[in-house]
Amino acid sequence: MLRLIGVFLLLISSVGTGRWMERREQQRIRQLEEMIRSMEYLKGEIRFARKTLPESFEQLSERVLSPFQELFLGLANELKYHPGTGFEEIFKDILDREKENFALLTNDMECFYQACCNLGHLDKEMQMHILDRYIKDLERTVEHLAKEMPQKTKLYRSLGILGGVFLVVILI
Repeated sequence: MLRLIGVFLLLISSVGTGRWMERREQQRIRQLEEMIRSMEYLKGEIRFARKTLPESFEQLSERVLSPFQELFLGLANELKYHPGTGFEEIFKDILDREKENFALLTNDMECFYQACCNLGHLDKEMQMHILDRYIKDLERTVEHLAKEMPQKTKLYRSLGILGGVFLVVILI
């Protein structure tokens, strides 16, 4: 009886792991889409409102969803209250603090960091060019991930089930 309960729990946990991987991939796609939205908003703030970066990030934090909301609000506060510190250093510190809240890969975060680091010291047209290019890259990534999602969903579910069955066979 105890063995049967153990087998059942092992199967449930392995299926749950497969579902967790599937949800994590879906969450990554949603966060990349939110990143596109936030960069579009930021473009508008830079182009039309002509606000400082702290003001732009504060406005941006009111328009985006979590975890970007916390990221941009923290960035705005740090820029306001530590004006002598470099933008890149502040941004890197905040990204490191907030990275657990994101489902993004390290490469996604690094590209985000690189795109945003050029905002503080370039002219308006170069900032627009960098943001446009970054948004196009993000859109291609999201499109590619969305096409792959049905296959990955089947893969994660199958691996969860088969992994559980494999472990049950080994342990019995």
